[in-house]
Amino acid sequence: MFRENPGKVTIRIVTLSAVAIFLGFGAWLEANQPMMVRVACSVVAFALTAICFATIARLLTGKHRVLTLSTDGFQFSNIAPEFVPWSAVTSISVVPISFRGRQRSSLLEVKIKEPEWGKLTLTRAAKLNKLQTGAMWVPWVGEEASFESFLTTMKSYIRAHGGKVD
Repeated sequence: MFRENPGKVTIRIVTLSAVAIFLGFGAWLEANQPMMVRVACSVVAFALTAICFATIARLLTGKHRVLTLSTDGFQFSNIAPEFVPWSAVTSISVVPISFRGRQRSSLLEVKIKEPEWGKLTLTRAAKLNKLQTGAMWVPWVGEEASFESFLTTMKSYIRAHGGKVD
């Protein structure tokens, strides 16, 4: 089981809150700036504050992102409440994310057989991913282990239980 680390989430909340406060006060106190700049800063500050409150609510209710691996399949709370059987997996690949010239691997793109999609109660995000990529994206959530060990574990489960690995 891979579980989201609440300590790292708290650091993100504090950072986003600081940026929101900075932008909010900047928009409010800088009367000599054009109105559009002040409105844009206010909108961004509001959006960041909303993200912080949603994340705080998720932390307080205990709804962490959890990836569960079993011999039956895998279940990720942001994809569907049901287990995706390993035998339904047709391919798995790493989705690299690039930010400011640094590439980081933190997502797996998992493709499954078409009939299996109908058996899952997909979340909105999972439905959008299926529509855009024809696959589901499984993020590396439990930062206790490295991404490489997470990838190796997923591939081992898939191979051992009848799925296909690229």
